[in-house]
Formats: sequence, C-alpha cells, structure tokens
Amino acid sequence: HLRTCPKDVTLSGYNVPRGAQVLVASNVLLSEPNYYPQPEKFLPERWLRDPQSGKKTPINSFSYLPFGFGPRMCIGKRLVDLQMETSVAKLIRNFQVEFNYDASKPYKSLITMQAAIPFRFKFSDLDH
Repeated sequence: HLRTCPKDVTLSGYNVPRGAQVLVASNVLLSEPNYYPQPEKFLPERWLRDPQSGKKTPINSFSYLPFGFGPRMCIGKRLVDLQMETSVAKLIRNFQVEFNYDASKPYKSLITMQAAIPFRFKFSDLDH
C-alpha cells in the first residue's frame, strides 16, 4: 500500500508534502481500540454475526484493507475470499480443530505481520 502523495496535503494535522512516500500500516489499525475493542486479545467471535439480530458486528470497512481498495484493488481479492471461505468450511465440516497452546502474542509486527509462534493445530476426524 505504498503510494506517492500527488499534492501537498494535511492528514490529521500532519503536513505531507507532494512526492512523499506514504505507507498505510494496516497492522497499526488492527491494534487500535477505537476500531477493535480489546485488540490485544484473541477474540475470533468478534467476526461472527449476533445470534439474536443476525447482524454483523459493526467494524469500519477501511480499518483493514489487505487487498487495497478502489480502482487499484487486487484483482484476485474475490477469488481469495471465496477460496478461504470454501477451505475453512471444508475443514470445519470434516474435522474437530484444536489449538491448545498459548496464543496471547501470535504475531510480530514488522513491515508485515509475521507468525511469532508455531501454529500447531490438531485435526481429528469427525464421525459422520
């Protein structure tokens, strides 16, 4: 998400001169409590729909953009989303998935997020 600023602009009180390289650090946005309450905690249920209303938890659409947005958005985004949903659904349908390890700090932030621990999942066949 590195872009060249096309003109002088002020962003949140900071002057960004024309020609400056601007990088959106999405990992910083992911740890922002205004967007994600309790960001330091592993809370996968934050992505689920509310059981009573059926509505998704309101999350700012622009707080995480791994594929970019708008006319320069990655053309493979829809394919990746579909593949991920299909793969996870197949795993959950066919296996009991467990992760019985400390996951309090699973990632380290450099320019990109990287795994800080080994992901040792246990998959057990489900009896169908």
